[in-house]
Amino acid sequence: YKLKNKNDQSNILVILVQVSSRVNYLKVLIDSMRNVRQIEQSLVIFSHDFYNVDMNKLIHSINFCAVII
Repeated sequence: YKLKNKNDQSNILVILVQVSSRVNYLKVLIDSMRNVRQIEQSLVIFSHDFYNVDMNKLIHSINFCAVII
């Protein structure tokens, strides 16, 4: 889904990630996303139906794009 950025009229890519209980898979995904060109212009939304301390720490450590949990 693309949103319009009111500041510069460019598109913002919104990525929705449904998280499973496997933290190691999430780490691989995040590490690969870190290398995506123009990822800093994206919004990544993480959705999960349980609480896991390690997973939340991993998501909160993302510093290369905007994130919503």
